[in-house]
This record gives sequence, structure tokens and C-alpha cells, in this order.
Amino acid sequence: MLEDTATVEKSLRSMVELSGKPDAQSQNQMVRWVMNKEKHAQNIISTISDYFLTQRVKPDQKDYTERLIKHHAVIVAAMKVKQNADMTYASALTEKIEALLPYYPEHKHE
Repeated sequence: MLEDTATVEKSLRSMVELSGKPDAQSQNQMVRWVMNKEKHAQNIISTISDYFLTQRVKPDQKDYTERLIKHHAVIVAAMKVKQNADMTYASALTEKIEALLPYYPEHKHE
């Protein structure tokens, strides 16, 4: 999900660079970057919904409500990224994803 967020940020930076350019090629690229931003934000929503909330967040976990709230916050932040073209929303999304890291320590293969 952090890779998707990095791609969202790259898309937003590219959109800013293309903003205001009137030529058809720039407009075409703008549309492509917007679509890219939307796709990667949706990837995050799908990952949280289809994987984490269905397989990793369990009602018998002692901090179940807290986990639900934090996972839902990622979905809301990703939705806001889709609706806006401001980097602050991408930064907020990154923060919300990083708030989940303590639940999923990195697994190392030895």
C-alpha cells in the first residue's frame, strides 16, 4: 500500500507540472496521471477491504474496535485522495497506512 501511495504522490507531482498547459499532449498526459492516481488509491481501498478487513482483522482481537477504526481511516483517506489533487491528502493517506504498521511487523525469511 505504501508503494501505491508513492505512486499517488508521483501522479500528483506530475499533475502539478502539467497544470495550466493548454496543448493537447499535456492534457492527454494530465488525464493519464489522474487515472493513475485514481487506480492506485482504489488499489489501497481494495487491499484494505478485500484482504485486511476480511482476513486479518478478527472480532476476537482485544483491540478489534481500534483496528477497525484505523483500517477504516485508510479507506477514507484513500477516497479523499481520489476526490482531490492536493498533496496533503496523499500525506494523510501515508500517515494512516503507517499507523497500521505496528499490527503487521515485517516478516523476515531466514
